[in-house]
Amino acid sequence: MADQKYWIWFSQLFTFQDLLARKILEIYKTPEAIYHIAPEDLKLFPEDFKKKIQNKDLAQAEQIIAECHKKHINIVTYEDEEYPQRLKNIPDFPYVIYHFGKWYDFDHLPALAVVGTRKCTPYGKAVAEGFSKELSRRGMLIVSGLALGVDAHAHLGALKAGGETVAVLGSGVDVIYPKTNKDIFDLVYAHGAVISEYPPGTSVKKYYFPARNRLISALSLGVLVVEAGRGSGSLITANCALEQGKDVFAVPDSILSQNSEGSLGLIQQGAKCVARVEDILVEYEGQYAFRKTEKKPENETNEMKRDEYIASFQNLNETEKLILETLSSKPLLADDVVSLTGLTAAQVISTMTMLEIKGAVQALAGRRYRLNLNE
Repeated sequence: MADQKYWIWFSQLFTFQDLLARKILEIYKTPEAIYHIAPEDLKLFPEDFKKKIQNKDLAQAEQIIAECHKKHINIVTYEDEEYPQRLKNIPDFPYVIYHFGKWYDFDHLPALAVVGTRKCTPYGKAVAEGFSKELSRRGMLIVSGLALGVDAHAHLGALKAGGETVAVLGSGVDVIYPKTNKDIFDLVYAHGAVISEYPPGTSVKKYYFPARNRLISALSLGVLVVEAGRGSGSLITANCALEQGKDVFAVPDSILSQNSEGSLGLIQQGAKCVARVEDILVEYEGQYAFRKTEKKPENETNEMKRDEYIASFQNLNETEKLILETLSSKPLLADDVVSLTGLTAAQVISTMTMLEIKGAVQALAGRRYRLNLNE
């Protein structure tokens, strides 16, 4: 195993954009070798580089390692066997990856990035969740950035399918941004992975987000763009994918919508226009065996009595039970659930999300919900 402290030391001195540092790393192979360059040999290096590597203090690196152990954050360096070849294939690979949750064999998994605008419409939400849900059911690993809007609904779609998902952050893995996505963060942590190239405690900075987009595309076979306006950050991810030789897919939308300008522009430039998941899966069927969607007989669960249906879900908390006992096969407004249960609107909405992920509840347009008896 690589000595983590030297990789962390090196990553703290040089960003992924420092081309000279990368060239010198190619020559010396490891940061540890660079760390031990003899003083008399330093005169051969440019002044800026020489000044940086003269900092031999490993205390910060050791402190980061200790913090990771304390918070159960895993560390994968470029030298480790589990470091993905998909990341090694890009010229601006991260020296160190920090992650919560499961670590995947990305090189042998059909992973797809699903990205789009933070200010998505109901259409964008439905498309992001619907595509991610069905792709996950078919065996795709969904990768996104845990941002508001399309990213959040991409993660939720995968989770609602009972699948797994990966969130790539533009901050330390222990820094949740935006904070309103904490529930989704916890679910991704429990049923997937949260990863970052930044050490724990690293706060959000605007320029970290474009940087993390190259990792979202690099870990994936391709990128699906849902609702991207002109200048959308998701277009950066699409451009990263093109530079990395990855596929770019785009979902069409109304030509009158500002949220469609970027997506339609991608299609005009050659991105594959997709209207169903098969349009994506067909590109990879020769490499991966995707599961077929199995539909339950239409009346299989309808014949169950309501109480038996609710009892079929294990480990429900009292709030979840209360809400399920309030619902039926007929849609009910969230406001009506609030009135009938005495719960707050926030409690109802957050609990509905959990119940939807568990497959017990179906969310409909207009904040209406019903028991998911037809799935």
